[in-house]
Amino acid sequence: MSTSSNSPRIPAIYGTSFFGTKVAATDAQAFIDTLLRAGGSRLDTAQRYGNGASENVVVGLDVKNCTVDTKIFPSPPDGFSTSATRDAVERSRALFAQHGLKINVLYLHAPDRETPIEETLEALNEAHKAGAFKELGLSNFYAWEVGEVVGYARAKGWVVPTVYQGQYNAIDRTVEEELFPCLRKYNIRFAAYSPLAGGILTTAYLSDPQKILANPRFQHPRWKDRYTVAIEKLAGIRALAESKGITIEEAATRWLVHHSALRTSDHGVLYGASKVEQLETSLANHAKDPLPEDIATALEDLWVNELKGKTPTYAM
Repeated sequence: MSTSSNSPRIPAIYGTSFFGTKVAATDAQAFIDTLLRAGGSRLDTAQRYGNGASENVVVGLDVKNCTVDTKIFPSPPDGFSTSATRDAVERSRALFAQHGLKINVLYLHAPDRETPIEETLEALNEAHKAGAFKELGLSNFYAWEVGEVVGYARAKGWVVPTVYQGQYNAIDRTVEEELFPCLRKYNIRFAAYSPLAGGILTTAYLSDPQKILANPRFQHPRWKDRYTVAIEKLAGIRALAESKGITIEEAATRWLVHHSALRTSDHGVLYGASKVEQLETSLANHAKDPLPEDIATALEDLWVNELKGKTPTYAM
């Protein structure tokens, strides 16, 4: 996909995972105001974000001009059993309702492979019929699991998922081969998280690759196996971009908005930020035109020739 500045583009979403930890409740409204000034209106939270505080911070802000998506997680021991699912949905529904809000998309944050899916879906359908949320979403599911959920829900006449949130960026495109065809078949919109590859596609890290290797977060297999193979190759792309006055953050964002397999009808691109200026930069980059052809080609070559087939799976 490649679009011009005058074309419709996929929406920007602010992900509030830092609310309650790196972003204090007293500072959080500035992020909402920044999003609104840039023409955005979509917020994303989860029961687990901010050590459990993010939802509480979000609903306490002036978000009347926003839509708010949230997620429930299959925490042990009950996972997404009927009762646990009901309780989790009701927890968020009641919290939102106290502030005059309604859940837009309610995601299952990850699959529960120990609980029969019909238990979970029946509880979700009851909640949806009662008006607890507008749309059902999935996150971190395999394509075959998406098909299973859709097939079962359709057979029962229950609420079906219409949104999927997954990891997608210029150096991790594993969702393209299997998941995207599944989502397109079932008319499920995609929301892309980790557009900067967890921070690797930033000047701060690529200017000193040892920072990546030394950061404990990137020692986790989910990150280390996924991205460290790309670090050396990215140095050349970063230099090419900077020779044209483009940062690697900007290049990664513009690639995702204009050159990826995303559609303008998809749900959005999630940008997390712990500082207002970070969000301002991400939103400004989101609004820019397609990349120069040589940068887009370099990113394509990196994926096709170096990374494809080497990054871990897209699901949990």
